[in-house]
Order: sequence, then C-alpha cells, then structure tokens
Amino acid sequence: LLMFALPAPSGRRRVEAQDEVLFNSTLSVEELRGDAGQLKMLVAKLRAQLKTWGALLQRFLKSVDDQVELLLTLEEFCGEEEDFQGMHGELYAPIFPHVLKGMYEAD
Repeated sequence: LLMFALPAPSGRRRVEAQDEVLFNSTLSVEELRGDAGQLKMLVAKLRAQLKTWGALLQRFLKSVDDQVELLLTLEEFCGEEEDFQGMHGELYAPIFPHVLKGMYEAD
C-alpha cells in the first residue's frame, strides 16, 4: 500500500512493465527526498490509498496480533530492512507519525 504512492522500485527490485501502472510515476525518488512540499503530497497520496483500500485491509487485520504485525512491517519498510531494501521506504521515515495517524483515522 505504501509502495504504490512512490515511484516503482528500480535495480534488483524492478517491477514488471505491466505492474508499473500501479505506482506513482509522476515524481522521481530524488524529487521526494528532503522536499517538505513533496512529503506533504506523499501523505495526501497515502491517505487516498487508505481510503481506497482501507476496507480490504481491515478484512485482513482481524486481531490485535495482526495489527501489531502490520505496524512492525511498516517499521521494517520505512527502515528498508531485509526484504524491503531498494523499495524507497526510507522516504516515509520523516513522515512516519503521519502514516500512523492516517492509518488510525482510517480505522
């Protein structure tokens, strides 16, 4: 969900051509780094994604354990840990509190 508000990953994590339409390709990763205006736009895009996909996401988050696992996965994504390396999750690190607030509000 977070990834789809970003440009498609490149390098070894490159997505298939038919899947690139799922990603926001109007901005480059370089444009998003350190630009407060672009980060605000990223928060707005995330909120739109949560509005679109929130009901589906809730179907998978049945228990408190599921919700905790989602939060841990978000933390790993934003920290570009292990499986998330090269996916530009670090762009969400400065706005992580806004990500959590958006998810709480979408509840």
